[in-house]
Amino acid sequence: MTFEESATLINDPTFRGRVKVAALVYAQYLSLQPNNSSRRSDWIFNTLRAPDIATQTLTPSVVINPNVQQEGASVTDPNLQAAVQMAADTLM
Repeated sequence: MTFEESATLINDPTFRGRVKVAALVYAQYLSLQPNNSSRRSDWIFNTLRAPDIATQTLTPSVVINPNVQQEGASVTDPNLQAAVQMAADTLM
């Protein structure tokens, strides 16, 4: 993807909605894991409480993920989930 295409994808409402769902899925999964660090617990809480803010924070990193760069807006759900998890893990 070009920078222009990437910038457009960052602001695409449909793509952002998919990122939000993937973030919520990951936050819910992590909430069931034992012994979360305080940073991870904070990310889980903040994502579940304010998913739009989490989406705004995650989306730029998700878009530059190689999976997303290769497939663009048509990235598969599993590849998008992996990209969101990688971006979230970087923030924790």
